[in-house]
Amino acid sequence: MFIDAYKSTYLLRRQDIKDRLQKIDDGLEKMEEALQCVSEMSSELAEKENVLAGETAKTDDALQLVSAYTSQ
Repeated sequence: MFIDAYKSTYLLRRQDIKDRLQKIDDGLEKMEEALQCVSEMSSELAEKENVLAGETAKTDDALQLVSAYTSQ
């Protein structure tokens, strides 16, 4: 009787540990996917920042031209 109760408790605990391990593995997988997404977005952001810097320079030049013409 004690052995059966111990075996039952052991199996329940073992399943609980397996479930927790699976949740940890799932969480780790999601974190790895998130890391990959962040890496990709960082690369895209760097490219877009370069484009933005170029366009900002063009806009500043155009603004200076407009200011020069309006001040005359």
